[in-house]
Amino acid sequence: MVAEDRSARAQSWMPTFSSSKLNNRIVKKLIILFLLGVVLGPLGQAQTPIRVASYNVENYILSPIQNRPLKTKLAQAKVVESILAAKPDVLALQEVGTIKALAKLQKDLKAKGLNLPYVEHLKSFDPAIHVAYLSRYPFRKITKHDNESYLLNGRRLHVGRGFAEVQISVRGYDFSLINAHLKSKRKVPEADQAEMRLQEAYRLRRIIDSRPSERNGDSGPNLRNSKWFPRDISWTHFYGVEDVYSRIDYIMLSPGMARELDRANSSIPVVPNWGHGSDHRPVVISVHAKYR
Repeated sequence: MVAEDRSARAQSWMPTFSSSKLNNRIVKKLIILFLLGVVLGPLGQAQTPIRVASYNVENYILSPIQNRPLKTKLAQAKVVESILAAKPDVLALQEVGTIKALAKLQKDLKAKGLNLPYVEHLKSFDPAIHVAYLSRYPFRKITKHDNESYLLNGRRLHVGRGFAEVQISVRGYDFSLINAHLKSKRKVPEADQAEMRLQEAYRLRRIIDSRPSERNGDSGPNLRNSKWFPRDISWTHFYGVEDVYSRIDYIMLSPGMARELDRANSSIPVVPNWGHGSDHRPVVISVHAKYR
């Protein structure tokens, strides 16, 4: 598949962020992969930075369902290797199969030294793939947004994978996360895939904006990256059919978390032959768990 040996400079690359001003001092944090959304909000302080990773593991399916291929042992091992490279304290996953498949991944990670004992697996309208969490820290609260819907061209449609929301406390530092995997670009008979994805994004935005202290989003134009460097590789996804590399996995932050971001230790981990595990690469951020 694809073999890479990127420089340390490339490994230190991290995504750009866009956010609006919040009036409340107690701000919650938002992470959104184009397929993932995570909202975090500090209420206290801690000493050790927290690492949050997002990873679309591409059909991590171990038992037959629909016509989806089963994950090979080679692919499972490469997914584990990619996660180990990210060194997450909290891992948000997309395209996970059953709870048993998630338990197998959790067990494989523990065997390699990464113990993430706390689990959340959200089942929604997609019968095959789901969003999930593995965490070093317990969940204070779990909110299952598993019945979200919208009207499109006179039809009631549902958000396929739902949105998985958790709250975590680390030595007095509290934060929340929303994990979202939006509609893919694959064509479906129900409606236009792009319009469906947009409506799902609107549903996610309404959940975030329902909490005044968490309002956040693109209130201004995207800024040009004046510090770009040819070898800072920022793509996260490879579409083999068209031989296209693109960045569709994002982490987005509210203003409070943006101030606490540890950019030097936030990156897209570099793993040789990463494509054996998934068509996506993980994205990871490190956050100083204190107000700044």
